[in-house]
Parts: sequence; structure tokens; C-alpha cells
Amino acid sequence: MKRISFLLPSLPSLVIALATLAAGAREPITAEGAKQWAEVCPPLSMDEAAAATEALVFTNAAGATLPYRQYVPADLRDGERVPLVLLLHGAGERGTDNRLQLVHGGRQLLAWGREWKLPFVLVAPQCPTGKQWVDTPWGALAHTMAERPSESLALAMELLDDRLAALPVDPDRVYATGVSMGGYGVWDLLQRRPGFFAAAVPVCGGGDTNLASRLVSVPIRAFHGLADGIVPPFRSRSMVDAIRAAGGTLAELEEYPGVGHDSWNRAYGNPSTFDWLFAQRRPSSRAPNGAPPTKPLWKPCRTSPASFPPSTKPSPGRMT
Repeated sequence: MKRISFLLPSLPSLVIALATLAAGAREPITAEGAKQWAEVCPPLSMDEAAAATEALVFTNAAGATLPYRQYVPADLRDGERVPLVLLLHGAGERGTDNRLQLVHGGRQLLAWGREWKLPFVLVAPQCPTGKQWVDTPWGALAHTMAERPSESLALAMELLDDRLAALPVDPDRVYATGVSMGGYGVWDLLQRRPGFFAAAVPVCGGGDTNLASRLVSVPIRAFHGLADGIVPPFRSRSMVDAIRAAGGTLAELEEYPGVGHDSWNRAYGNPSTFDWLFAQRRPSSRAPNGAPPTKPLWKPCRTSPASFPPSTKPSPGRMT
């Protein structure tokens, strides 16, 4: 099993983190801020990320297969259970190389964990070329969730269940994040398994607003660029609005003016994203619309749906 060595956080990163918390950590990160953090805690290179993870293939009872990357921390104490992050990549990372799925999110998460010496399990499946996590057009302003998940997402769900049974995972700290096509996949998973995930970070995706009531008790931090020409910003905004309309208070949205489809650079380039994610857990005592178990260290950047600028349907484009 390949492992990554975790070190104590460096002094520069500790200073930046403390300054961020003092300022109210959950402000949207600027391009310059993301650049500064990347200089302090750069994402792993693709070679480093590949070396830190295992390339495996899941085979279900029917013989269907799904390649995936897995990271498990070294030297866990006996009986210790750690969080698990399911990472769903975008359309540009589909294939069979069992490597590309780490490019957006995986490299940054592994670097963040190394910097702060925090153990977790990472599971990153790879969708085959020509398939989708959710069978819906990229640029549609709405879609209805199918009765059954797509073939690839169904396999990812089986893979997740298999890993939860086999690895020392805390079942109250299972998280999902994904970009673009993977953002759609995250919303779909949340709606198919309400109450299963402790929290989620969908980036430039969309879900079925008619099922938003299933998500009122799930902490969600969504991201979208307002200049996204592939997935309409309305898709993230309409989901958060629908959750709020259903009585939910735990879903938040960060929108970035002037940012296109690559809003994942801001989402994963902000260290508070992972800070927030790993602070969430799924307590059995949480009320359907209860507050998070601990007071968040960030401030919502969007508190009123009325403050959202209007959204227009983008021209068709290539999804990544």
C-alpha cells in the first residue's frame, strides 16, 4: 500500500491560516489569495499524487468494473477510524488510465492533509470515456433525477459501500466532493442517499430542485463561477435556493464574478474549504434542520437569494 508522509504544518502556512481565521475564514478567496496559498502549500504534482495513492479496480458481483485511486494513511492506531472523501472527477478526466481523476481536487486535498497532518481516506473512481456520473446535458437549466443512477454512478456507490466495509472509516464523517460532471454526481448522490453523507462540496454542478427537501439537514458548500460557459451558474444557485425554500439552513453558495468553468481552482485553492469539510460530522442527534455540531469558523458569502445576479443560459461548450 502506497502512503504519503504527513508533516507538521509549516510556519508560513500556520500564520496564513491564523490570519484567515481572525478575519472570518469563509470569505470567498481571490485569485491572488489562491495563488499565495498555492505557493505555501502547493498541490501535489500528478506524479506525486499517483505515488501517494494505489491504482485499484473494483469489480461488483455482476462482473462490472470501475477503476479507482485510493489513499489510506499510514500508521493508524488500533481501532482508529478516520474520515473518507469520495471524489468525483469531471468529464475531461474520463478514461482508463486510472490517474487523471486526481487532477482537480485530489492533488490539493492530499497536499492539505500532508500540511496539517490530518489522516483521512480518499476514494477517487474514474468514469469510462463516453459515460457520465449523471445522464443529463451539461447546459440544461434543470433536470429530473432518474429513478436509477447511471451505470457509472451505481458502480461508484457500490465501490463506496465496499470501501466503508473494508477500511477503518468513521461512518459519521463520510464526505463527497466533485467538479463539473462530478458536481452533478455529488448532488445526485446526496439526493439518492439523504442522511448518508456528513457534508458535501459540489463544484459547478446541479441537481434536481424538486428533491431539495431531502437535503435540508446536510451541510453543503457549493461553488460556481458566474462566467461559466459550460454549466450555468443557475444550477448551483437554484439548488441552494430550493434547499432554503424547503427550510434548510446548512447549504451555502460561493459565486465568483468573472470566473469561468474552472471554479474548482478557487474552491480547492481556499484552505478553508477542507477546514470546513473535515469539521462536519453526521451526529445521530442532529434535528432535521439543526445547526452544525460546532460553530463554523467562516461567514457565509451569500446570505440572501435576492443578492444573486441574474443567470443566463450559456452557449454549449466542452465540459471538463
